[in-house]
Amino acid sequence: MPRPHLHFTFGETLSEVCEPFSEYQGWLSSSWLQQQDLWLDVLPARVALPRRYCLRYLKVEVKALSRKFRLQFDEIALETVTSAGSPHPAVIADPQLKAIDDVAVRTLKNCMQEVFEDGPKRDRRLWLGDLRLQAQVNDVTFGHHDLVRRCLYLFAGHTREDGMVSANVFVQPEVRADDTFLFDYSLFFVDVLYNYLQSTGDTETVGELWPTARRQIELALTRCDSQGLVRDSDDWWVFIDWQAELNKQASAQGVLIYCLQRAPLAGAAF
Repeated sequence: MPRPHLHFTFGETLSEVCEPFSEYQGWLSSSWLQQQDLWLDVLPARVALPRRYCLRYLKVEVKALSRKFRLQFDEIALETVTSAGSPHPAVIADPQLKAIDDVAVRTLKNCMQEVFEDGPKRDRRLWLGDLRLQAQVNDVTFGHHDLVRRCLYLFAGHTREDGMVSANVFVQPEVRADDTFLFDYSLFFVDVLYNYLQSTGDTETVGELWPTARRQIELALTRCDSQGLVRDSDDWWVFIDWQAELNKQASAQGVLIYCLQRAPLAGAAF
């Protein structure tokens, strides 16, 4: 038998499949690079790759093959996976803006799996900061409010001992909250819950989740001084921006004020 060794490289951009991964020097682990080795013991065969990939380009290399044989591919196909339905059509006259909107909606659709993933290619985690934006776009595109509801319950059901919501949650192989806790992300639980209420009118769900939202406010206020200002120190973590050198105190104050304004509106009936 020929027993070919095949190497698949998957890329969202052309450079990802053209440049060798062996030269990768990024600070993220190279295990995130999308590639797959496959050895076929029996041919002909119908082969399904075992993992989920995010790609526009695919490169297939025949790494090894008996000299007596040639390899032929037939009916290569991709199966698209998403929990999103059909989006509500947007009426946009400008062609460029319409193209941008189409790409944005497709990106969100690809992120809608068991949860709103931060990205279908790498982490595939449920992040609270990402959820806040994704849920707002979902309101005017897919309207998949059950997925937002599921994500809220996952965060509320896996809090720290003091009730603080984790910044992100893993859903495979089992649901588990990460040990990353961010001042701003925990507060955004309040905002996501408020927007969910405005979009659905689902007071039953909001009533069940309101204690978790209120707890985020209570924990955030413990960082404030007697004048209500968020204290800055080295023993806390607020994200806001990837630039680590930036001081986040003022922006954290803004997030707190914003969520304090949302909280009474979300919890008025409870």
